[in-house]
Amino acid sequence: MAAEDGGLGFAVVCRSNLYTWSREVVGLNGDGTWAQQRVYRLDKLLPSSDLSILRVLAVENALRVVFIGTCTGIFVIDLKLQQVRKIYHRSGERYILGIVPYASFCTPGTCIIDSS
Repeated sequence: MAAEDGGLGFAVVCRSNLYTWSREVVGLNGDGTWAQQRVYRLDKLLPSSDLSILRVLAVENALRVVFIGTCTGIFVIDLKLQQVRKIYHRSGERYILGIVPYASFCTPGTCIIDSS
């Protein structure tokens, strides 16, 4: 994921917390260290029944949202607004192990409508 400063970052879940980290480059040779940015308490955002199994499925940088998989489904968390929405309810033995967030785009100068 992109860090708040635009550099390289990552997100990880440990217990009931979501941690975001960023790579801080030190010196001209590109050496750097990882620094913790923020901690989000998922027990304050998700129902208590969903805290037993937590995993980060995907991160969408432009919208700053994280997709969290739980034992009952998938939640989208807006990190900026700290709002949560359940987008998938798991039924039976189906597990979703990964998500690829997709946003549509239009390249300037591309003809979309045929004018002939």
